[in-house]
Amino acid sequence: MSPHPKDIAPEDFNLAATLTDRPDLLRHLVDLSRAETGFYPQGFGPALAYPWVAAKLEALPPGQRCLALGGGPDPLRLFLTRRGDTVACPEPANLKAQDAVQVVYAIGVLGQTPRRDWSLLLHRCREWLSAQGRLILTADLIAETDLLCGGDAGQAAEDPSDAKGLLRLLQELGFAVLDQAIQRQIPRQQTGQLLIDCLRT
Repeated sequence: MSPHPKDIAPEDFNLAATLTDRPDLLRHLVDLSRAETGFYPQGFGPALAYPWVAAKLEALPPGQRCLALGGGPDPLRLFLTRRGDTVACPEPANLKAQDAVQVVYAIGVLGQTPRRDWSLLLHRCREWLSAQGRLILTADLIAETDLLCGGDAGQAAEDPSDAKGLLRLLQELGFAVLDQAIQRQIPRQQTGQLLIDCLRT
């Protein structure tokens, strides 16, 4: 049987397994994704981001109500439902206050959102979360720097331009940052990535 054209190559998986702190979770996510869709998303960005996020989610009690922002293949949804969590993927405009969730995760969503709208998006994430809910997200960085990239259409002077600026914005909006990681060099990618785990206060 021929490999799926969108599947991560074996050599890329092997390299990613040496770069992540949780190669066991990477293997688990790859197996889940291949069983469901026939492939695990290509690229070292997802290969490194998904296990980091999964490790944060793994530490939470099962039965969480989760909201996934963004579309496309999502191994985390499979990981969460296997744990006994529920995952909703509605259009944000259709969410109501009574639909409060305990986890919101957004992988790569900021890069697809104009930076002038980041504050509004993150504020809405806080509204969707129940007390002590978790927001876990990633943002692309210019390679080998802490500078944010993507989503810069119409950027204003007060919009975050680097990792510290984004972390400061989250704190101003009522989030406590629990953990963060920066991957400045990602094989065969022109970008790095910032990974953030925070708590609604």
